[in-house]
Amino acid sequence: MTDKVEAYWVESPGQGGIRAVETAPPRAGFRSGKTLFSGVSPGTERAVGRGHIDPDNDGPMACRYMEGSFALPVKYGYSLVGELAGGGRVFTMHPHQTAFCVSAEHLVPLPDKVPSRRAVLFPFVETALNAVWDADLEARESALVLGGGIIGLLVAWILHGRKGQPVPVLEPDPERREWIRALTGLVPVSASEAMAGEYDCAFHCSGQPTGLQLALDCLGFEGRVIELSWFGNQPVSVSLGGAFHYQRKQIRASQVASLAAPVRSKVTLRDRTNRVLDLLADAELDRLLGPEIAFHELPAFMQRLYAGERPGLTPVVTYS
Repeated sequence: MTDKVEAYWVESPGQGGIRAVETAPPRAGFRSGKTLFSGVSPGTERAVGRGHIDPDNDGPMACRYMEGSFALPVKYGYSLVGELAGGGRVFTMHPHQTAFCVSAEHLVPLPDKVPSRRAVLFPFVETALNAVWDADLEARESALVLGGGIIGLLVAWILHGRKGQPVPVLEPDPERREWIRALTGLVPVSASEAMAGEYDCAFHCSGQPTGLQLALDCLGFEGRVIELSWFGNQPVSVSLGGAFHYQRKQIRASQVASLAAPVRSKVTLRDRTNRVLDLLADAELDRLLGPEIAFHELPAFMQRLYAGERPGLTPVVTYS
């Protein structure tokens, strides 16, 4: 016997829809439940929905429980909060779907200190924390964040919590500059202000190829870029002449699937999970959530997202 549930699929570039799918009853080692909320990652899901991800990435960059292919159609998404059959709230990496059945090892039990709606931020906080660890900043070193989307703001927020000093965030969009001001310790800066800084480290989170060049240009001697943008099959050109070589600058990729190298011998994935849950206990993060979209309105919302419309920082899909 199977239960019918519904899931969101990207059907073709720029278009998605809801499909009825079937899930088998839980087998040994699996747990099932109903979905409470799921989170949309605007940058990543726009790239997937436009067909900008090379199908060669189906293996290394696939999310858990993804179906189909980046060649489209694909069932994609990676932030789901649900309630287990029998009780208990959990986070799991899973596409947008009304119910789930996943391996118990892929479930993160949510403590009372983390509300269900806020918990959709789990993968974004995890990505930002891993990037801060990748940077391995010393106390005296200066840092700049480029890009005022959800990842950039979380990187800056974590940096402020660690260093206790204002963190500059470069973002040209006026609306996003207001989001920067919404979090304690974050300061919006202009490109000219950033270029004058000669930072030790720049976190590039803009998703724009031109942003990577700007990140390099804002560095001082032996400065490093921590690259968090996923460009898919979009070509990226940067100038490696000029100051790049004689100032010994670096570009370092940060990706959350592996623990950051500077902490790999000291912390485990479980340690990282616990640290993320501690960070999610801060109610200030609620300012990053929204707008809310009912699950059955997701195809229309996603179509606008694929077309280039900017939603809020972290759209939250609601399920009834």
